[in-house]
Amino acid sequence: MPSKSDQDLGDLAIQHGFCTQQRIEQCLAIQADLERSFRKPSSLDRVLFNKGYLSREQVESLQEEQGRRICLCPVCDTKINIVRIAVGKKVRCPKCDRRRIVPNGFFPEYLLTEEEIQATQTLSSMGGQGSRIAGFELLGELGRGAMGIVYKARQISLDRIVAVKILTGNILASPDDLKRFFREAKAGMKINHENVVRTIDVGEVNGLHWISMEFVEGETLKKMLERKKAVESMECLRYGIQVAKALEHAHGIGIIHRDIKPANLLLQKDGVVKVADLGLAKNLREAGTSGITADGMAIGTPNYMPPEQVVDARSVDHRADIYALGATLHHALTGEVPFASKNVLEIASRVLNEDLPSPRDIVETVPDSLCMVVERMTLKDPRDRYDQMSEVLSALEAIRAELG
Repeated sequence: MPSKSDQDLGDLAIQHGFCTQQRIEQCLAIQADLERSFRKPSSLDRVLFNKGYLSREQVESLQEEQGRRICLCPVCDTKINIVRIAVGKKVRCPKCDRRRIVPNGFFPEYLLTEEEIQATQTLSSMGGQGSRIAGFELLGELGRGAMGIVYKARQISLDRIVAVKILTGNILASPDDLKRFFREAKAGMKINHENVVRTIDVGEVNGLHWISMEFVEGETLKKMLERKKAVESMECLRYGIQVAKALEHAHGIGIIHRDIKPANLLLQKDGVVKVADLGLAKNLREAGTSGITADGMAIGTPNYMPPEQVVDARSVDHRADIYALGATLHHALTGEVPFASKNVLEIASRVLNEDLPSPRDIVETVPDSLCMVVERMTLKDPRDRYDQMSEVLSALEAIRAELG
């Protein structure tokens, strides 16, 4: 049953003509599904906003009229009303008795600690050419995503060019999450493979955690697909085989990527493919939850996530990487993003309930043998996929030999 406050907000939205009864009922059902699946509170105004049924101005108007704006305690997920509390003021959680700070921004999900505020301020002051952090001179931004911002940088002590990722997804991390991050980062530093971007070092400064990596000249597969839309089957096989080799090596030493997608595959000018974020891709807020937050906001890229990761990211094993690589190859072959939608809730629903079409249904020239491999890699039940990445690699290499 929805809470009275959510029912009242829905009634207000209908009275003002902002939303229909049908859409309110639809979003109440979505809210219930999200809370049941992710075991974490949500609010109706967030779901309505994320579905595109309410504008920011309409949400703020309803919040003001109702006198209710919800933020969660990061320790116990208790709902706390912050509508009359100024940004930067401290709030005491009525359940766990911890004091937290009201953050800035529209729809902040969690209250912050003083350390997290400092980290946010440090991040906002960075980014200009010549900025420095932890012994690195930032030379320019290379890209950004849900997990962080990547800069081209000069390591001052060794006068060499590297890539530095400043993690933004960890600002709300718990101590346990941070321990897990450093453990996984150190594991990633042990990977030595020609198809993996080498992790050099990790550290922390003013509450921000960073990773330094080798700098790769080239572009991501995502950028290339934006330019070319799709690639020929043999070219796709070259990419897929190299990524499969990298993942086979990683799985062999107990490391799962969890976020294989075109944006994490770097294409060097000499044809070598490098997998980025191997061993580091798990978002710190994602630990123990899912790829979608309880209010329907995305963590990571759900288009390429297997169904089990959308529901519970902690439960995934190496077969999640098999699915994600299959979805990435599907995109490369067809030029179409899997389950494309502007709404993350719709993407998640389609990942859970719909099958990807055969690549050949979209591009007739894709060989049957390659279609069969990609289709098996992207089956909903992980037990129906290839059992090991080595099997995927063998299948792709056999197709390459078949095609000459």
